[in-house]
Amino acid sequence: MLQGFASEHFLWDTVEQRFSIKNGTHVSHLSMSSLYNLLASFMDAATNLRRVEIFVKRVACESTGSWLKFRPRALPTLEAFANAVAMRLAVGLQSV
Repeated sequence: MLQGFASEHFLWDTVEQRFSIKNGTHVSHLSMSSLYNLLASFMDAATNLRRVEIFVKRVACESTGSWLKFRPRALPTLEAFANAVAMRLAVGLQSV
């Protein structure tokens, strides 16, 4: 989940664009509210990472699909930002 991917216990809600805990997930030594409070910040971080990835993919689809191809662009600054974020995410995920 911390890499922005859904898992068995953390589901990606495509309607609300956020991660949620699967019903029935529990830990024997924590109450449900304690577990939720503990995992809430992790879910927020994963949700934000996933939203950034969705944004980057959307910008890439609307542009050339690659920063290596040349084509006149409508929003070069936005594309440059999205490409920089995409490269940074790729490096960050490789090191994990």
